[in-house]
Amino acid sequence: MRRTSEARTSARRLAFMLAGAALASALGVWGFGAAKGLDASAPAAAYPTRAQLLDFSYIVDEYGRRAAADARLGAATGLVLGSSELYPPAGMPEHPVELLAPGRSDVDVMALGRPNCECLWQAIEAGALASSDAPARIVLIPSLIWFSVARRPAQEWPATFSQGAYDAFMSNPRISAALKDRVTKRLAAYNVDARVAGSSLEGVAAGVDAAVTKGVQTARRLFAPAGSGLPVAGVAVKGPDAVEDGRGATSEAGEPDWSSLYAGALAEDARSCASNPWGVFDTWAQEGLSDFWRRASEWDERDGDDLSPQELDDFEMALEVCRELDIETMVLLQPVNGRLYDRTRYGFDARQRYYRMVRDACGRAGAKVADFSFHEYDEFFLRDDNHPSHVGSLYYSRALYRFFAHGEVADDDLG
Repeated sequence: MRRTSEARTSARRLAFMLAGAALASALGVWGFGAAKGLDASAPAAAYPTRAQLLDFSYIVDEYGRRAAADARLGAATGLVLGSSELYPPAGMPEHPVELLAPGRSDVDVMALGRPNCECLWQAIEAGALASSDAPARIVLIPSLIWFSVARRPAQEWPATFSQGAYDAFMSNPRISAALKDRVTKRLAAYNVDARVAGSSLEGVAAGVDAAVTKGVQTARRLFAPAGSGLPVAGVAVKGPDAVEDGRGATSEAGEPDWSSLYAGALAEDARSCASNPWGVFDTWAQEGLSDFWRRASEWDERDGDDLSPQELDDFEMALEVCRELDIETMVLLQPVNGRLYDRTRYGFDARQRYYRMVRDACGRAGAKVADFSFHEYDEFFLRDDNHPSHVGSLYYSRALYRFFAHGEVADDDLG
């Protein structure tokens, strides 16, 4: 009887595994992929959609395609890993995703990141993309929010995790076993079971389980509600024919005219911030400010360290991945709005500790820092509590351009 019961259990497990494999195959997620076919006819994504971002096969193919096209034009392909600040609002041509789009200068920025793509995500993505044709330079953009009491990685990471990126990270022979182990253990702490299939029968079962996991992840992100925290829309470009500023798609379309662009950006921000005392866009002051105060009041109610040592460790892992892979790294240290944050748990002293924490970690890792923290109280730099305005976007664009084109740190004043 016991043997019969075990046989039935094994049969049920095998049936489940086969059904899972069929589901995974139907969704296109058996290898590195996840719903790759859904994006095959889409234009090149200067800023990928949510589904594209979590589909590593799409990301690695898109990076390779853009790097090859850039090489033919004599342009540098820059990889930027960040978060929601990389999303370009409509009507903001100074934003890096727009200004440094393919064919608009001799630097092409591929920006990857969405809300909740935090330091550990950056570590995995950098290691996954660092093949023989990967960039010699990379920019990481951390966020104060990731280090704050607002962070909830165990709740957020299962919806952000990319099995394909993790598999590629683990397969990279240039990353040390010790660092891979640290990343895997941290994922487990964040409620993510990241298993790698082996060659035995048990490994085959683990591979099927991983495929089922990928299928579930794909279904989750395909059918997630629009208000689930990750913007669904991406920003598409059509290639050189879409260039609107009159410069051709060659290396002759060189460095943008920062002075001219700065004058226009300043005028746009002056119009956008004319009716509030916070140095933010009037539209956000009317529609988003009350939500910011609500979130700030919730921070006061939460226990824990003001600045997370766990997130710092994740940040240092991202820097260590880049160091082991011999990638020249620059960290773009973005400010938050001092006028607003001074009235929260994260006042001036707390923010200075955060900025110093990031700088010190970069110093230990040998990473460069483009430091914009001193713009906290600028009248025009941020469009809301922490995202760049026209002027802020231009500063970021110049920093990215100079680093990818020349290996320089450019964080001095434009005005």
